[in-house]
Amino acid sequence: MKKTIRSLLISLAGSIGLKKLAKFTYYFLGYQISRILKKEAYSSHEVTELGDSDQQSFFGYFDKSPESSDGKYVAYHETRLKTHRKPTTGADGVDIVLMDRETSSISKIGTTQAFNWQQGARLMWLSPTELIYNIYEKGYRSVLYDISSKQSKTISKPIYDCHENVYALTLNFERLDAFSPDYGYRCHDQKDLLPGIDQDGIWKIDLSNNQSSLMITLERLVKLSTKKTMEGAKHWVNHIMISPDGNRFMFLHRWSLQSKRYDRLLYYDFTTDELQILADQDLVSHCFWIDNNRIVGFMNDSDGKSKLMILDIKQGTSSEFKYSQSADVHMNVFENKMLFDTYPDFYRLKTLGIVDLVTQKSTMLGRFREPLRYYKETRCDLHSRFNHSGNRVYFDSVHTGKRKLYFIETGV
Repeated sequence: MKKTIRSLLISLAGSIGLKKLAKFTYYFLGYQISRILKKEAYSSHEVTELGDSDQQSFFGYFDKSPESSDGKYVAYHETRLKTHRKPTTGADGVDIVLMDRETSSISKIGTTQAFNWQQGARLMWLSPTELIYNIYEKGYRSVLYDISSKQSKTISKPIYDCHENVYALTLNFERLDAFSPDYGYRCHDQKDLLPGIDQDGIWKIDLSNNQSSLMITLERLVKLSTKKTMEGAKHWVNHIMISPDGNRFMFLHRWSLQSKRYDRLLYYDFTTDELQILADQDLVSHCFWIDNNRIVGFMNDSDGKSKLMILDIKQGTSSEFKYSQSADVHMNVFENKMLFDTYPDFYRLKTLGIVDLVTQKSTMLGRFREPLRYYKETRCDLHSRFNHSGNRVYFDSVHTGKRKLYFIETGV
C-alpha cells in the first residue's frame, strides 16, 4: 500500500509540478493511517525525559553531545515557545540550561535569540567545565561560559564548531538564513546586503585572544574545480566539522541555481594548508568523522547513485557501507559503533539504532513518531548522539507532542 500511494503521488507530481504537495500528502495519509493502526512510539530500553515538564527542551545537532566529557553535567536548550512554529524576529528566545547529573539540580546560565530548531544556538562543550553558545547582541556573537567560576566571556563572532577551548570555525549565519533558513538565524528585520563571495566563507577564531580571520572564501571554493552550474548561482557553506585531533575539518560547499541545489564535500588540513574535494557528484548529505582519517557520509558515488560511503582521506579510497538502514541517516560514532537515526517513514516513525562498523550488525533502540505539525523547518529530527563513554544516547523527539530531550542507557 505504501509503495502504491507513493508511486501514484510521484507520478502525479511529475506531471503537474506539485512535488512538495505530493510529499506532504504522502506523509499526511501515512500519519492518519498510523493513528488508525495505532502505530505508536516504542523502545526496548527505558527512555528518560530531561527538562522542566512545563517547558520544551532540545539540544540541537547530532555532531555534539549534551553531556560533558567527565559525565558530570548535561547542557541543553529550554523554552516556552511553541516549537512547531518557525522562530521569528523578536522572539523571546531560548534558555541555556545546565543540569548536574549527580544532584539533578538545574540552573539557567543564559538566554539567546540566536537559534534554530535544528541546531539550537550551536551549544557545545569545550572542556569539562567550559561551554559555548551563540547570542545576538548588536550582531551575532558567542559566549564562552566557565562553570567553575560562573564567569562568561563574549567572543566577537558566533561559532559553528570548536576544537576544545583552542579555536573555533564559523560562517555567515545571515547567509544561511537567506539560502538555507533551517540553519540560519533571524534576529533582526534589517537585513544587510550579503557580502560578496570574495569577503565571505569560513572564519577561524582564536578563542584565547578573540582574534578572527577569513581563511577560506567562497570565491576560492568557486574557483576550485569550477562547474557550469556555479555561474550565477547562490553560494554558501554549511556543516563544518572539525576532526577529533583538530588538525583538519570538513564542510559542505553548496550552491543553488534555478531552484536546484548542488553539494560537494571538502576538507582542509591545517598541517599542510591543503584544501581538497572529497565528494563532487552533486549530492552530499550528513557526514561524521569515524577517526582522524575516515569519514562516513551519505552521498552520490561516481556513478551518481546515492549511498552511505566511508571515505579514507589518508588512503584516498571510498567504499560503500551496507547495513539494514543503508540510507540517508544522522550518524554519530563511538569507536566502532555508529549510532543512527532515520527520517520519518510513511507512518511518520523514525528509527533509532546502533550498527557495528566492522560486522555491519545493527540493533534497534526504538521508533519514535513525529506529529505532522512538526514539518520542514520545524521538524524534530532525533539527531542522536553518544556521550563520551559510549554508554548513553541522547536524542530530541516530539513523540509526546512536545519537543523534548531524552536519553537511553545502552550499556554499549
